[in-house]
Amino acid sequence: GDRSEAERWRGRHLEVLVSLSALLRRRAGEESGRGSGGGNGEDDGARRTRLLGEIGEAVQLVGEAIGALGGGTAVGPGRRSAEMEQYEAALAIKTDAHGCGGTGSTDGGTDGTPHESVADALFLMGRHHQRSRSYRSAQRCYDRALRTYRAVLGHECIPVSSVLHDIGVMYHGRGDHGAARKCLGRSLSMRIALLGSDDLSVADGHCWVGKIERERGE
Repeated sequence: GDRSEAERWRGRHLEVLVSLSALLRRRAGEESGRGSGGGNGEDDGARRTRLLGEIGEAVQLVGEAIGALGGGTAVGPGRRSAEMEQYEAALAIKTDAHGCGGTGSTDGGTDGTPHESVADALFLMGRHHQRSRSYRSAQRCYDRALRTYRAVLGHECIPVSSVLHDIGVMYHGRGDHGAARKCLGRSLSMRIALLGSDDLSVADGHCWVGKIERERGE
């Protein structure tokens, strides 16, 4: 019936996305193995950084598309979902692009400079862990994303407010309403200051703060 056809359509598109990611990751591996010693000095190094950065962004987008198609669930115990595999690959490629060797152990280059695109991947990983109720893993990813965003963009910016909002929602899911109220309140204040009171994200923040205050009997 219609449901079977929809499942087949979904399966075909998931296969295409996974295949696309494999091609992108293979290309990143080739570029990473080549290094920057092509005789053009800084120009070649800059080209490598740009190319790997673009591939990392593309793999990350594939992960988001897989998630939208329902590929965010692991297919067996101890296995990662197809969506998370893309985010982890994107993080490795991006850190390699900016001088970290692709390990994902640091959030910037070898000179200690953080990079915003690395934080983007960590934020998506945190969201995925949160949806899977892997709260410790989510917290680790969110903390690293926060440190990097703050180092690059400052403490008052939209990405920081987004991470704080999601941390607040996570605390609510864990039943820690006090910590949830604190994070959501900080996020909301930041959004109002940066976006104005009429922005939809501000309305969403008000809804969450009001929900928690009602549940706490305030």
